Amino acid sequence: MHRNPFFRFIFSKIGPVNSQKFDVLLFFLFCGFFSTAQSLSPEKINTAAGEKFPEAIFNLIDFLKLPNDGHFENEIQQNLKWCDSVFTDLKFETQAIKTEGAPYSLPKKKSIKN
Repeated sequence: MHRNPFFRFIFSKIGPVNSQKFDVLLFFLFCGFFSTAQSLSPEKINTAAGEKFPEAIFNLIDFLKLPNDGHFENEIQQNLKWCDSVFTDLKFETQAIKTEGAPYSLPKKKSIKN
C-alpha cells in the first residue's frame, strides 16, 4: 500500500492497475513535459492547472477503470469508444486502424500554421 495519501486515494478509487494502463499513462505524462508549443507565464500555468486538475483526476480514474484485456472484443471496443469520445471532445480527429489483432485509435490534432 502506498504511504502517500494522494496515491492511496487514487488507488482506492481505481483498484489494481495493470502495467499496460500505467505505461500509457506515463507516456502521456512525459509527452507533456517535452512539449514546447506555447510559452506561458508561470502564473497562467498555475491558474490553468488549478482549474483543470479536478477534472483531469476524474478523467484519469475513469480511464483506469476501463477493462483492458485484449482477448475480449467488447473490452477493446469499449476502450476505443472511450478514447474516441475523449479525443473528439478535445477537438482531435480520430481514425480507427484495423489490424489482425486489436484495432487502434489514432487521434490527430491539426496544428494552426502561423
